[in-house]
Amino acid sequence: MEVPVTGLAIFFSVYPAIRPADLFFTFSDMLFCFSAVLLLLTGRLRFAPLGPMTIPWMGAFGIFSCGLIVSSLLGNAPERVLVILCQYAFAYVLLAYIIVRADESIVDTFIKTFVLGTVCLNTYGLAVYFGGTDETFRFVSGSGRLTSFMDNPNANANVIALTLPLILYLWFAGKWRSVYALGSLAILAYALVATSSVGGLLWSLAGVAVFLLLTINWRVLVGVAVCVAIAIPLLTEYGTSILPEIFQTRVLGAAQSGDMGQAGTFSYRMGLIHEALRMVEDRLLVGIGADQYRVQSGFGDPVHDVYLLLWAEGGLPTLIGWLMLPQIIVLAALWVFARPSGRLIAATTLAVVAVFLLVATGTTHMYGRFWVVPLHLCMALLMVAWAGRRRQQPSAAAVRQRPGSGRRLPLRPDTPAPALRGRS
Repeated sequence: MEVPVTGLAIFFSVYPAIRPADLFFTFSDMLFCFSAVLLLLTGRLRFAPLGPMTIPWMGAFGIFSCGLIVSSLLGNAPERVLVILCQYAFAYVLLAYIIVRADESIVDTFIKTFVLGTVCLNTYGLAVYFGGTDETFRFVSGSGRLTSFMDNPNANANVIALTLPLILYLWFAGKWRSVYALGSLAILAYALVATSSVGGLLWSLAGVAVFLLLTINWRVLVGVAVCVAIAIPLLTEYGTSILPEIFQTRVLGAAQSGDMGQAGTFSYRMGLIHEALRMVEDRLLVGIGADQYRVQSGFGDPVHDVYLLLWAEGGLPTLIGWLMLPQIIVLAALWVFARPSGRLIAATTLAVVAVFLLVATGTTHMYGRFWVVPLHLCMALLMVAWAGRRRQQPSAAAVRQRPGSGRRLPLRPDTPAPALRGRS
């Protein structure tokens, strides 16, 4: 019963709008908690869910937490650290115990569930975008950008960017039929355009590029050539008329003119970044405290850059601890990449982590479950590769077969090897 509950929680992890208005505790979080209780009651909650990555992962999170706690205790609102740390602990620690497994079939099911959640999310959003009316602007923003259940078109685009490498993994590994993979890619590609997010578009291209570069082969080259051959006549015949108007004005206008100031809120975000740089100059080791940037900012908003936000609020130790988390995944992926059978898993992991780190340059605190679930799915893939290596590794001790017994007994070092009997 626990696996379906966890799968359902993963499916709804990309639906953060399904929650109370003033509390970031979603329907997905409730399901994750239920799953944790089931794991605990059945005795299947493992002490080291990340295998060899567990101690470094927990150590990095400890460094992150200590920096934020010390900075908050010396700040103006120390109570806020409890809220922020609980959110980060839920996303980076508890979900690791719930999602990361070494069973390949379960991991593949979780990945498919996450992909289906993103596809269904955007399928419904596109249905409202083209044929429905949204007077509340919940699924389509006032400017005509696709939001769906993500509450933010940029967040929707970034989740699509995190999902694309997972679709490619299922397709290249032969775990999803081509019709499902191509259909999902087509839906998410147009949904990405409908979000009119410059960052989301760039991060999606970067993630796909990393995946393809690490898994390049003749089949990939032929597929890319076919897609280009189809796209060029379409663009030549129809031009940009097939693209949403908001995409043409918001994204294409900036691309054609070369002026990034036309790309949405770029100028405003750069102002926040410059302010954050001035703020961290005076606070190298100790920050201003958890959730205090918006209070002390002249703009009244947190800087849309996780690196600068964590540095400003928690000091350099908090930033270092948070950066260690994706670095641990990268190191594990590089180790797996050295094995031919793990190249696809490593490529998927490195592509997702690359997108995650790029998304961090344009968003605030990244404890939203939709950011972190793809990381845990990649760590689960690494655990599958690690378990496969252990199964393939020969035993250190020699064994001998007793004739007619079917039992394999260890061969002691001091036992002479049986003589080979020749035919008389």
